[in-house]
Amino acid sequence: NIAGIADKFGLFVDPTTNRRPPATQMAELFREAMALELVSADVIDPVSGRPQEATIAFTLAFDHKVANTAQKVTNELVTLFLDENLRNRTERVASTEAFLAAQAEALNTDLGRIEAEIAEIKRENGPALPEMFQYNVSSLDRTSAEISDIDRRVRELSRSKVELTAELNLTNPGGNRAASTGEYLMSVREQIAALKREYEQKSTRYQNEHPDLLSVQRQIAKLTEQLQDSAPETSTTASNPTYILRKTQLDAVNGELESLQEKRVELGAKADRFQELISRSPSVEIEYNSKVREFASTQRKYQDVRAKQREAEFSGDMEQERKGERFVMVEPPNLPIEPSSPNRKAIAVIGIILAMGAGLGLALLLEAFDNAVYDDRALTRLAGAPPFATVSYIDTVAEIQHRKNNRRRLQYAVAAGAVAVLFLVHFFVKPLDVVWFLILTRIGL
Repeated sequence: NIAGIADKFGLFVDPTTNRRPPATQMAELFREAMALELVSADVIDPVSGRPQEATIAFTLAFDHKVANTAQKVTNELVTLFLDENLRNRTERVASTEAFLAAQAEALNTDLGRIEAEIAEIKRENGPALPEMFQYNVSSLDRTSAEISDIDRRVRELSRSKVELTAELNLTNPGGNRAASTGEYLMSVREQIAALKREYEQKSTRYQNEHPDLLSVQRQIAKLTEQLQDSAPETSTTASNPTYILRKTQLDAVNGELESLQEKRVELGAKADRFQELISRSPSVEIEYNSKVREFASTQRKYQDVRAKQREAEFSGDMEQERKGERFVMVEPPNLPIEPSSPNRKAIAVIGIILAMGAGLGLALLLEAFDNAVYDDRALTRLAGAPPFATVSYIDTVAEIQHRKNNRRRLQYAVAAGAVAVLFLVHFFVKPLDVVWFLILTRIGL
């Protein structure tokens, strides 16, 4: 960069040989001519809340004997700083985008894997999942209640079966239609009609699924089947209506017992299934909730990474459009109006001080090397003995007037020098009113 700037503006060229120094020496000369000063300010620390000194800007300058060249070189330096800052930020944004993209891809893969594992858990343990626990418990309670009802009904039917079997064993199949007590024994058709009337009466009080109604229906079906298929045989083998009725009732009871026992087995298996699901539910819940928490955590990480990735992409777009530069040029390089060196004010002041000191030193030096005798003390030192008498110098009127004129010239010279010093201070150092204000402030007035 330094070599490019030197070639562009013809810097550090030896006018006699028209050559440039070696690269290392030219870089050193460039660094000496270039000035970079940091600008600091007190800012509030957001953590501690205390003011701290922080660097907020920096100034660039370049010294050259030609003002236009100094301004152009400084412009080149500003451009180099801005371009380098933009390049660094663009590279950083690009690396950040690549890293976030890789992270997002890895998290997306993890999400797919966890979703597959959750789906597998649901497939293998669907009825035993935590959300099915209350349903399984309530289903087990209903099944247990149904089993209790069936057991109660089986006990009732078992008692009826014992009674009917005993009566059937005591009844003669070929007996008369009248019982020993004189009670009339109905035929099969009459029994069917009576059962239908009984069904109509009970259907007004019970629902269709009531056990009594179901029992009457089975008895009607049994008698109807007996009437259709076994009427001739019955007429030949069993003609006693009481026997036929008891036999029909016993068959109905046996049929209902068989149906209830089958249903009892089915409900028992169903209850065992619900019990097994309830016992498996805690272990399934632990595994399922663990996967759900892992999925939620991974999803939050994925969303955070995606948000950061979008921010990085937005920052990259801003960098490409040169809208995201951290370095902002506050003030462009100005064309120098006055030379920055040498400091003519300092030279003038130092020249005055040195001139006055040189004059005073010269006077003291001449006085030290002057061997003239001006008074009796000098004569005494020179002769080794005091003189017998001394005659004072008698000034003439012209000499007295000459000395007065010299003193007046000296006073005028001192006054003119003081006025010149004040003039120089006012126009080249600091205005006199400001100096006066600072003096009053210093002494507390």
